[in-house]
Amino acid sequence: MLAGYIRLYGIKFLNNKKIVLTLIIVIFTVYELLLVIVKFANIKYISGIFIEMNSIFVLSLAVLIFGLFKNLNIKDSKIINYFGSVTLTAYLIHENYLSRDTFWKLMSENIKISNIDVINTFLEMIIAVTLIFAVSAILEPIRRIIEKQIFKLRYVNNGLQKIDENYIGNKS
Repeated sequence: MLAGYIRLYGIKFLNNKKIVLTLIIVIFTVYELLLVIVKFANIKYISGIFIEMNSIFVLSLAVLIFGLFKNLNIKDSKIINYFGSVTLTAYLIHENYLSRDTFWKLMSENIKISNIDVINTFLEMIIAVTLIFAVSAILEPIRRIIEKQIFKLRYVNNGLQKIDENYIGNKS
């Protein structure tokens, strides 16, 4: 809904990159400070509110980062398109219900925020993100090959055509 609102009516300050960057830095800093305070105060309930996917911090940062990129003019590039598809693959891999719990359990066991060693934690997170991206970059071409072979099968194409005709309507 929020993306639809932004598309229809816009949010003027999102066009000002200085304001957006400043807000990103401020919100991220407040977010991190609150996490440190919550950790030292051992307040478990509130820490969950701050780090949930639908927290005001995550939503605000998502809108602001979207604002940074929405007016960016990038020429078509095979490299950018490839990494875009790898990014989708990375998202699907680490958010899949079959692998999500295992992945985040491994992450939480290996990244010890309890020490509040910011540099090590940051480096470990960068390594984890890089590994996920590397695995995705390897799996994406394999997925494309398998997908191409599956769609060559006549019964798969016939089934997809029937779905088109029955549910979407025949537009050809």
